[in-house]
Amino acid sequence: MFERKDYLITMISRMIEAIASRVAKLRKENKHEEALEALGELYGKFYLPPAKVLGSVQEEDAFRMLRTGPALNNEKLVAAARLLREEGEIYEDMGQEREAYQRRANALYLYYHAAEQGADTKDIPVHEEITALQNRLKAYRLSPATHFKQMEYFAARGRFDEAENILYELGREISDDRQLPEWGLHFYERLLHLSDRELEDGGLPRSEVELGLQEWKSAWPRLEQSVT
Repeated sequence: MFERKDYLITMISRMIEAIASRVAKLRKENKHEEALEALGELYGKFYLPPAKVLGSVQEEDAFRMLRTGPALNNEKLVAAARLLREEGEIYEDMGQEREAYQRRANALYLYYHAAEQGADTKDIPVHEEITALQNRLKAYRLSPATHFKQMEYFAARGRFDEAENILYELGREISDDRQLPEWGLHFYERLLHLSDRELEDGGLPRSEVELGLQEWKSAWPRLEQSVT
């Protein structure tokens, strides 16, 4: 059955691809401001917040700006993420590293949410976009909010060892967070309900999960009374 959402994603992808070729030409000619203006036109067509606003705020704020009521609009998420990624390339060309970073970080955060909602199609391959952005941002220290989404993404993709690594990074970064101890506890407890094969495929055998759980509870004394 042909779904309306698939149609919208396809139309968004085609519109962005059409403008992307023009933007690429402008970048080669060092007409960066014109390239940004070309992308900016699409923000209006997709009913997105202005480019300068959406690209300059922190990741969580960018996500909140795209929420219209209780429903999460995947079309807006992927459109905004793709446009922000394109802008990041332009700002890098201009030597504006901070601007490039924030747009890529926002794009990655939005893509994590889109992936969580199952928004991955042949027109906009969200998982490929995520991998590309993760590679571009390897040299940077991501915000705790983005690290949280990254950890959830890896766990959902069955990459448990990588999710655990991020969990401990967060433990070092935000040791006063009230929710992190419980999140870590639930992370390990969820893994214990998986099969040995699933855990091994995810790079975290059951013995390591059990050890990780004990170490995590020891690191957070108030969890010691928790029942697994």
